Parts: sequence; C-alpha cells; structure tokens
Amino acid sequence: MSALATETNLASRATAARVYLLPLIAGVLFVAVTSYAQEKFGYEPIGEFEVLNRSELFKKAELAFNNKEFESAAALFQQVVADPNDSNDLRYPARIRLAMSLSNLGRNEQAEGEIRKGIQDAESLDNLGYGIITEGHRLLGRILSRQGKYGDAEATYRSRINTMEKRDMDAWSVRDDLIRLLRMQNKHAEVVAELRLKMKNLRPIYDGDSRLWKARMDLAEALILAGHSLEGIKEAREVIYGFQHLAGQHEEEILKTRLIIARAYFRLGKQSEAEGQFRIILETRTRSLGDRHPDTIRALFEIANCLKAQQKIHGALNTAKRALALSHQVLGPEHPDTKEYEKFVSELMR
Repeated sequence: MSALATETNLASRATAARVYLLPLIAGVLFVAVTSYAQEKFGYEPIGEFEVLNRSELFKKAELAFNNKEFESAAALFQQVVADPNDSNDLRYPARIRLAMSLSNLGRNEQAEGEIRKGIQDAESLDNLGYGIITEGHRLLGRILSRQGKYGDAEATYRSRINTMEKRDMDAWSVRDDLIRLLRMQNKHAEVVAELRLKMKNLRPIYDGDSRLWKARMDLAEALILAGHSLEGIKEAREVIYGFQHLAGQHEEEILKTRLIIARAYFRLGKQSEAEGQFRIILETRTRSLGDRHPDTIRALFEIANCLKAQQKIHGALNTAKRALALSHQVLGPEHPDTKEYEKFVSELMR
C-alpha cells in the first residue's frame, strides 16, 4: 500500500472515530453533569430541559407572596405542594403559605381545606418543629374566624392550648389569639377569665416586667367592659403605679391606662372624675405631641364632652369650638373627627 493510501485510510478512521466517539463522550458527560446537578441542586431533567427544584420554586413563590402577588404565589405554592416526593420537606410551609395566599384572595373556604391538610401532614412527621405546627393551628383559627365560624375557631385555639405546656411561649401566642376572638364577640367575662390565666402563667417568669403590667392593663379594660367597673378602675390604678416605677419610658402605656379609667368613670356617671383624667391626658399629650396633634385634639374634645354631661354648657361649647378649629386646620373639614366635633358644637348651640 502506498504512503498516500495509508494516510487517507488513517484520516478516514479518525473521522469515523470523531463521528462515533464524540456523541458517546458527550452522552457520558451529560449523564455525569446531570447526576451532579440532581445531587447538588435537585434539578430534574425533562428531555433537554430542567425544571426548577422545590427550593427555587418555593423562593419564587415566596417572592410573589411578599410582593402581594397572591394569585401567582398561590399557583407556585400549589406546585410545591403537589410534588409527590415523600422527602418534600417544603410541603408543609408551602401549604401554610398557599392557605395564606388563598385567604388574602378571599377564598377562605379553600384556604381552610389546605391548612387542615397541612396540619394533618405535619402531625404525622417527626422532623417538624413544635412551633411550626402551632403556627398552622393559629392560621386555621384566623381563617375560620374570617368565615364567621367563631365556635370552630375558638375550639381550634382551646384544643391547641390544652396540648401545650402552660409556660410555653407558643401557648401564650395562641391564648392571645383566643382573647382577640372573644373580644370580637364581646364575650368580656371570658376575656377576663383568659387574661387571669395568662397573668397566672406570666407572673412566675415576668413578675415586675412591663409584659405583666400590659396584661394587667388589658385585664382592667376587660373588667370594665364586663361590668366590673370599680374593680377595673382599681386594677388600672395599680397598673399606672407599676409603670411609673419601672425603668424606661412608659408614658404611652400610662396614658392608655388613664384613658381606660376616664371612660370607666364616664360610664359610671362620674363625669368630674373622668374630666380630671382627660385633663391629665391633655396636658401630657400637649407636652409630648404639641397642641395640633390629633390625639391632643381628641383629649380636648373629651373634656368638652365631660363638661356637657355636667351641664357646664358654656365651658363645653368653648372647649369644643377650640377642638373644632384645630381639627379643621390639622385634619381638614371632611375628616370624620372634624365632622363629629362640628355636630357636637351645633347641638350645643341649639
């Protein structure tokens, strides 16, 4: 064979090798890269394409949720939830977010179904935190409440509280949800009972702490609304004393408590005592916020109301006119407060 023929033959074999070996090498590399991607990132190949793994899909859904794009968020969370993989540890948090998205879209019945499934799944798993499951029960209670299913919401909260330690911080959060629900239904006696339990659990840990005094402030208000005004006023006075002797600034809490006392006195027909409390509130608000702040103007109007109840019409009219003039300047003529003050002045001038 000539040298030229030999060279031609070798070139043909090299071409053949490239034709057959290169696809083989590419295939091996593809398998290796795909396996690494599956192991490292969770990518699943579909033909020549890859879909986002659960983690990336969850992040994308979370971004849509945070941007209040609830329709998109619901669709994305639904994809995470629908993943049949038993190792899908994002299914429960995704279902919670899915329920929240649906609830924000006003689809509360569907949201309720999703969160019930989520709680059922979560309680069958060992690797989910206790607090995470509790968050699901709290969300279920809120969704039930939005549908007007107050009895079911209350049962949900009470059931979860009964399974928890009395001093568990999560139990306190659930009890706070229950108290808010009872307030919505004007079940003031039950609010008092729950607040007493809350304080009993708080006192050993936070005795003398602002959290305990805030709970007692809530109790004072609940007692008054439940018809135990004198007991509520006594409790509120102790709260003021407590806040005054705590380190730090607690002016706002003291003012809120004084407002509770003032309104209680007004309901009892003790308008002079109510006026005294409102004058302290006005003085404090003027000093801290100025005389043109809506809260300061409101305190001024409340004094006018107390004066009217005491038949001090001239003083009531002058005080109300001051409140009305300031409200016109600060809030404008169309603001509900301005209209309220205007009506009050008109009635006094008849």
